[in-house]
Amino acid sequence: MSKQSFNTVQLMHSDETDLMTVERADTFKHVQMPQGFRFESEDYGGRGDNWLKRFTNPDTGDDVKLCQRFSGSPLSEVDAESFRSVLLQKPHVIFEKSDSHNEALLRTICYALGNVGDNQMTNSTPAPYGPTFELEKMAVEAVGDRNVIRVWGWFHGADMVPDHYFTGIFVDAQPESEECCVEELYLEASSEELYNNHLPLFDAMIEKITWPQ
Repeated sequence: MSKQSFNTVQLMHSDETDLMTVERADTFKHVQMPQGFRFESEDYGGRGDNWLKRFTNPDTGDDVKLCQRFSGSPLSEVDAESFRSVLLQKPHVIFEKSDSHNEALLRTICYALGNVGDNQMTNSTPAPYGPTFELEKMAVEAVGDRNVIRVWGWFHGADMVPDHYFTGIFVDAQPESEECCVEELYLEASSEELYNNHLPLFDAMIEKITWPQ
């Protein structure tokens, strides 16, 4: 299963804006990166059908990344059905750490969420061999006329000390297709302070996403 990468990447300059605008053919029609963020690198998987694009700001370098990732391989029929059934639900909080619930539902969609799906709620293996992501919150959110799954949390080592703070959205990349592939847009920061400083920028970027008609 292959998928096109960015169709065009256009840099916009004016007295009031300096934004990266990304036009996409399939999943997203338009994603506008926050001020100062620039395309940094692009990696492809072994078969070339999955890819990861990174955008960084010169002021923060690799300590703050905005990334777009396409899974490449479609989900199994069971996992695809579970993922899409959650996306069809009304916007709501699926899980919040302060009020743990919906563990069974989390397990049904863990494979669709990649690395963040392997968390303390879906994998009970103790450290140092257990999950490397601490899930803080998960929700179904409306972005324009489509639903996405939003995740908040942090990655850690065996000592449970946070390595990177994370929030991102997970999208059905081809909702009209029988096969279901997942695409992500996410923010990753090396410290809680940098994460909190950039979270409003990420939220604003997500709110402005437009989809193909």
